[in-house]
Amino acid sequence: MAKFGSLYIGVKPDNDDNALMLQYFKYFCLRRLAFAGLVAFGQDYLVFQVMLMTHLCLFMSAYAIVKKPMEVYLNNLVFIGNELFLLFSSYFILTFSLYVPALQIRYDYGFAYLVIFGLTTAWNITLLMILVIRDIYEVFRLRKVKK
Repeated sequence: MAKFGSLYIGVKPDNDDNALMLQYFKYFCLRRLAFAGLVAFGQDYLVFQVMLMTHLCLFMSAYAIVKKPMEVYLNNLVFIGNELFLLFSSYFILTFSLYVPALQIRYDYGFAYLVIFGLTTAWNITLLMILVIRDIYEVFRLRKVKK
């Protein structure tokens, strides 16, 4: 893992599951490319877009929950929370389409989605601040021990 540098920082180096843990980045990038391809070339196939997005998010969420590929517990929480939010977003896409004919219902769903998006963003920022504060504390603690 050391030869690849920062690409694998924070990934758990388990002996038994090491190959599967390192596969995460490949699947993550392939999923992003599939999303981009769907947006660029599958504009007329909304149902296919939603189905593929939902299944890819479901598999990544299951992987995150079962394998917990990061070394730090809070990193796993962020990873799982973001994957579940993407899964939730992929389900919500249909409600923003013409499959829901009532405009007021779409507005209500949009408002609910914005609230959930805001909560997810606040949750990510809170966990990021906890990680930063903990790292700063560790640096000061190590400096104090060295003196």
